[in-house]
Amino acid sequence: MKKRCVIIITALIVFCNTIAKSQEMFLYSGKINLNQLIILLSEKGDSAMNAGNFILAERYLNKACIYTDTLILYLNSAGEIRYSKISFSRKKIQNYVFSYEKLGILYMMAGNLKKAEELFNKSLKQRQSIFGVRSFFRIYPYLHLGQLYFQAGDFDKALEYFSEGSSLIDRATTTGFNFDVLRYQLYGLHFETSLKKGRWKEARKYLQRYFYSLNTVNPAYEQVAAALEMKSRYFLITGDLEQAALYIDRAEKKLPRNHGIFSQAEIKILRTKALYFWNYNLADSASLVFEKLLNIYERNIKNNFPSMSEYEREQFYLILKADFDLFNSFVAEELRTTKNNSRLLEILYNTQLFTKALLLNEITKVKRNILASDDKNLIMKIHEWEQAKDRIAYLYYNNKKAQDDIDLLEKKINSLEKEINEKSSFLRKSNEEIRWQQIRDTLKEGEAAIEIIRTKSFNHTPVTDRIQRNSFVFTDSVNYIFLIIRPGMKAPESFILRTGNNLEGKYLSYYRNSIRHRISDNISYDQFWKPMKDKLKSSSQIYLSADGVYNQINLNVLQNPESGQYVLDEVNLVFVTNTKDLLLQKNVTANSTARLYGRPSYFQTGKQDVIRSADDPGVSAPGDATLPDFTQQKFADLPGTEKEVESIADILISYHWKAGVFLFEAATEESLKSIHSIEVLHIATHGFFLADGGQQVNSMIRSGIVLSGVKSLTDDSSEDGILTAYEATNLSLDSSQLVVLSACETGLGEIKNGEGVYGLQRGLKVAGAENILMSLWKVDDEATMQLMIDFYKSWLSGTEIHAAFKQAQLSLRKNFQNPFYWGAFILSGK
Repeated sequence: MKKRCVIIITALIVFCNTIAKSQEMFLYSGKINLNQLIILLSEKGDSAMNAGNFILAERYLNKACIYTDTLILYLNSAGEIRYSKISFSRKKIQNYVFSYEKLGILYMMAGNLKKAEELFNKSLKQRQSIFGVRSFFRIYPYLHLGQLYFQAGDFDKALEYFSEGSSLIDRATTTGFNFDVLRYQLYGLHFETSLKKGRWKEARKYLQRYFYSLNTVNPAYEQVAAALEMKSRYFLITGDLEQAALYIDRAEKKLPRNHGIFSQAEIKILRTKALYFWNYNLADSASLVFEKLLNIYERNIKNNFPSMSEYEREQFYLILKADFDLFNSFVAEELRTTKNNSRLLEILYNTQLFTKALLLNEITKVKRNILASDDKNLIMKIHEWEQAKDRIAYLYYNNKKAQDDIDLLEKKINSLEKEINEKSSFLRKSNEEIRWQQIRDTLKEGEAAIEIIRTKSFNHTPVTDRIQRNSFVFTDSVNYIFLIIRPGMKAPESFILRTGNNLEGKYLSYYRNSIRHRISDNISYDQFWKPMKDKLKSSSQIYLSADGVYNQINLNVLQNPESGQYVLDEVNLVFVTNTKDLLLQKNVTANSTARLYGRPSYFQTGKQDVIRSADDPGVSAPGDATLPDFTQQKFADLPGTEKEVESIADILISYHWKAGVFLFEAATEESLKSIHSIEVLHIATHGFFLADGGQQVNSMIRSGIVLSGVKSLTDDSSEDGILTAYEATNLSLDSSQLVVLSACETGLGEIKNGEGVYGLQRGLKVAGAENILMSLWKVDDEATMQLMIDFYKSWLSGTEIHAAFKQAQLSLRKNFQNPFYWGAFILSGK
C-alpha cells in the first residue's frame, strides 16, 4: 500500500509542477504546499465567479476538486499521510471539502442543479465519513442543499435541510469556531423561504435574528449590503415604503465598488429598487433601474454562453428569465396608463431582439468552421459529439432498460459541447449589439415588423391584514404585448391584449374545433387578428415574430366575419423566429440540387414490404403513442406521397435541377443524414410529437419524422428509422434555401415562451435551414399534393418564395375552400 501511495504522490508532484508553470500554485523553497494550492485554486475560482466568468471559475474549481479527491483517498486509507515534504491532517480536510461546495455553488448560480446536487451530496457523504456526529463541519452541505431546493422551488424540502442544519448547530461540540457564522446564514435562508411561503410574521422573526447574528460575524461589505436589501424588501412587501427606501439606499452605499459584474447582492438591490419605484408609480426611474439590471444579465450571457453546452445555456437563462419577465410585466402594466413612453418601448424591443429565441444553438455553425479547418482534434470531437447525439435518441426509442447508458451519454454530450464551444471560440464573431432602429431601416414602404411578447401579470400589492399570501409573485393572468415598427418611425408603437387567458383557453379551443370539424369560424378573427390589423394602418407586408398561443395558430386562415375575406387575402404575412432575422444574409447557392423522400417502407423484410392502410385495425397516428412503445405501433401507408414526390421531381428536372428521389426502402434515415450542399430538401412522411408522459425527456427527442425500416429494427442496426428533431440538428443544411416537411403536424412541439416551438422546426433551423414549410394539423393527401406542386411551379418560375406559397394557397382554395385543406401549412423564414 505504501509503495502505491509513493507512486501516486510522485505522479501528483509531477502534475503540480506542470500547474506551477501556469502560476496556479505556490513554490516554497522547493516545498510544494498542496493545502495552499487547493485554497489558491478555490480563491481564483471565487474571483472568476464574481467577475461573471463561469467557465474560468469552473476550470479552477474542478482542479481543486481533483486534489481533494486524491487527499481524501489517502485519509480514508491511513487517517493521516506524511510523505516527503507533503503533510495532510484530518483537521485540514475542511478546506479541501469546500472545493466540492464552491463548485456546487457555481453550478447552482449557473442553474445546473443536477451537477450542484451531486457535489453537495458528495460533500455530505465525505464530511459524514470524516467528521464526528457532533462536528461543526458536518453542517455546510445541509445549508447548500437547502439553497438548491429553494432555487428549484421546493420550499418544503428546503426547510427540511435548513432545520436539520439548525439542529446540527445546536448539537455541535466543536471548539474554536464562531457558530453565528452559520446561524446568520440559516436565519437568512429561513427568512427567504418564509417570504416565498407567505409567512410574513415568521419572516420578520428570522429577519430580526439574522441581523442580530450578523453583528457578531464581522461580515464583508457585500454581505452587509445583501442584508440591508433583505430588510428593504421586507418593508416593501409589507407596505412600509419609507423604510424600504431608507434601507435600499443604505444597501447601495455598502455595496463595494469591486463587487464584480455578477454580484448577487447588486442584482437583488437593483430588483428591489425597481420594485420600489414601480410601487411608487415612478415609471421612468423604474425603467432605468430595470435597464441596468438587464444590461448586467446581457453581459453575463455574452461572457458565458459561447463556452456553455446547450443544457447549461438553457438552465442559466431560466434563472435570468424571471427578471426579464418581471420587466415585461412592468411594461404591460405601464401601458395601462400611458401609450407614449418611447424610451420604455425602445428598451423592451431591444431586450426582445437580444433574448427572443436566444437558446437557438449555433453549435452547427461552429461545426462547419471546424470541419473546414485543419484542427484534427476538434474535428474528431465533432464526430464524437454527433455520434453521441444519434445514439442517445436511438436508446430512448429502442432500449427501455438503457437509463444508465442514457445518463452517461447526456454527460458526455454536455462535456463535448462545452469543449467544442470553448476551444472553437476563436472562430466565433463577437456578439453584435442589435437595436430596433436597424430592423426599422430594413423595412420598405408598406412593410411592418411585429414582436409579440407573452407575459404574466405581477402582483406587487403590499401585504395587509386581509391579504396574507401571494404578494410579489407572478399571477395566472396572461397578457400579450405587441410591438410594431414601420419605416421612418421614431420609436416603436405598442398595444396590449389583456385577454390572454381566453386566447389560450376557450378561443384556441374554438379555433381548433373549427379546423378539425371544418366549420365556419366567426370568432377567431376578432380575437386574434383584428387588434393587430387596426394598428397596422396601410401596411401590407408583415414580418411577424410570434410567442405563446400565436405559435399554435395559422393567422392566415382566420376569416373576417364582416367581409368574408381571410387574413391571407388582406396582407402578406411572413413568419420569423425573431424580427432580427431580417438582418440575416440569405443562403447563396447555385448548384440547383434537391433531395425528395416519400412513401417510406416502414416495415422491411428484406425483399418484400408490408404496407398497411389507414383503415387497418390497430393503425394510429404516430403522435398517439408514448415514447417507449412508439416503434410497436402500426404506421399507415402514405401512397399519396409517392405521387407527390415524383411530380415535384419532374417539375424540378424541367427547370434543370438535379433531383434525387428516395422512395420505399430507399427513404432511410441513413440516407437523409448523408445530405450535403443541397438547396431543397422535401420529406413526405409521418411526423409526430409525443407527450412527455412524466418521463422528463427532452422535447427535441420527442419530436420527429418516421422513415423506412422503423419496424424492422435489429440489435445491430445503426439507425432506427426515426429522425428526431434532436438528430436533425446534425443535418448539413447551411446551403439550403428550403426544407419542406410534407407530413402531419410537423410544426408541433413544446411551446416555450420567448423561445418558440421545440420540435422539428427548431432542429432544422439549428441545422441551417433558411425557410421551412411545415404543418400544424393532419393534412389531406390530395390537397397537399396539389398545394406542393403549385408552390414549386410558382417558386421555380422566379416568384419570391413567400409570394409563391401564397399563390399556391389561393389556387388550392378554388377547389378546396375550407381552411382545413389550404391552411395546414406555414412557411417560416425570411
